[in-house]
Amino acid sequence: MTAYKGRCLCGAVTLTADGPPESVVACHCVSCRRFSGTPVTVYADYNRERIQFTGEKATECETSPGSYRGFCGRCGSSIYFRGENLPDMIHLLTGVFDKSENFVPAMKEHDETRLPFIHLHLKEK
Repeated sequence: MTAYKGRCLCGAVTLTADGPPESVVACHCVSCRRFSGTPVTVYADYNRERIQFTGEKATECETSPGSYRGFCGRCGSSIYFRGENLPDMIHLLTGVFDKSENFVPAMKEHDETRLPFIHLHLKEK
């Protein structure tokens, strides 16, 4: 099985994901934009058992009830989102992966808040 490696900008937080994600989703919500600092955020959704974090532990913040976002406490890089509604899943920002090009979104969420200049070409299923 392919292992996908990733890290924060400074390399303090590192991770390995076993195999392909359950899904890859582009999120247009305001919370994700603020967390990532980008106009759209793309997540690779994994079962938490398939992710191994190494190096320093990510700092985590509850950004709304039941919603947690992880980031590097040293350099501030956004790493993941997790929610109490899906306790076995972790949603990794695809920008943390060494080969981000392997993670093409096939779905989008919160399209009603999409910025008008964003036009994504989703992966066909």
